[in-house]
Amino acid sequence: MTTLPEKTRAPAPKRSFSDLLLTLGRPLLRISLFLYLREVRDGVYPRDLPVRTLAGSRTLTLLFFGDITVSGHGVLSYGLTVEARTSDFVAAATDRGVHWDVVSAADLTMAQVAGRSTLDAQGVDVVLLLMGIPDVLLITRSEQWARDLRCVVAAVKREAGEDARVVVAGIPPMSDFRPIPSPLRGLIDKQVHRLNEASRAVAESDDSVVYLPFPIERVSEMYIQQQFSWRTMHALWARSLADAVVARLP
Repeated sequence: MTTLPEKTRAPAPKRSFSDLLLTLGRPLLRISLFLYLREVRDGVYPRDLPVRTLAGSRTLTLLFFGDITVSGHGVLSYGLTVEARTSDFVAAATDRGVHWDVVSAADLTMAQVAGRSTLDAQGVDVVLLLMGIPDVLLITRSEQWARDLRCVVAAVKREAGEDARVVVAGIPPMSDFRPIPSPLRGLIDKQVHRLNEASRAVAESDDSVVYLPFPIERVSEMYIQQQFSWRTMHALWARSLADAVVARLP
């Protein structure tokens, strides 16, 4: 009788200690996602009508995608949002008109943007992606994040043309903006770092993409009498975003 050799099994992929911690922490982060969605649902938002055009010649068109970062969370006027302030700074720096559109949802993920049938990016000069909070709490793997980001970049080029630029904003240091227990804080910080590094790697491989870290060095300025100021955060972040946009214009 001939004995058939046993099939050789491929070794299981090694999981790092960081991956193990994130897996064990998934239930805690799911709870944090629930609390985050409840908090933003009941939060402060602009009460006036949005104005999304600044008059001027040779109008630039910007398109913002984001979660609460571009929803106006924490401010009472659309003029104080990060997208409006970014547009203000771009207009002042270029002496040009600016028009901008916004796609926002509290639970918007990179995969959802990548899965859209269209980004409605025709005629857009710069797409700004202020994404990541839901992906951090959903423990989106960095490899998946990078694949989805590349899909978004490809869609921008198809719809807006090869000259269009994409600015990927670094995910803010979420644990600095609200009290979070130490074990959970470590998990969130690590996940923020993983996704930001994935964004950086995509930008380094594509000249049409720029990765812009969140201005962490200015976080202390975002507090007024120990209270976090969304208005100040929007303004400081917008300044960095505007500088990145202007630097990428032809």
